[in-house]
Amino acid sequence: MKHMIFMGALVLASAMTGEAMAACSGTQITSLSRPTLATLLTGNSMCQTWPEVAQEQHVSGGVLQDYKRGPSDAVDPTTSIGSWFITGSGGRTRVSYTYGTTTYTYAVYLVTGNAGETGSTYDFCTGGTVKATATFRPGFGSTGSYAPVCP
Repeated sequence: MKHMIFMGALVLASAMTGEAMAACSGTQITSLSRPTLATLLTGNSMCQTWPEVAQEQHVSGGVLQDYKRGPSDAVDPTTSIGSWFITGSGGRTRVSYTYGTTTYTYAVYLVTGNAGETGSTYDFCTGGTVKATATFRPGFGSTGSYAPVCP
């Protein structure tokens, strides 16, 4: 009986955490892909939709920016929030993000759409588990309208 209660609780906990326990799927973006992971990210934005909402611009040279409302906005300007870099090759290609003194490293998988196309969806995974989901947007936010690229 205790075993049945434990298994029921385990199934319920798994269902409640939803995406947090999702396994990575889709096509991994590697150094051999077209576009490669470096080409996909450089000069473009990823609109994180889960587990939080963010718009990160991958500036050439490894600068990572949060667009917010634009570089000239007095209230909520674009700011550098860290750095990013690509490591490995083939199936071991990873993107690493450093925020302050903490670095996170991910394999990136195309989940929906076509690699490098507006609106395509990607999972950022560690150890086979989805840690973040984002959609691709080419380029950066418009400094003239202060409109972010991400919806």
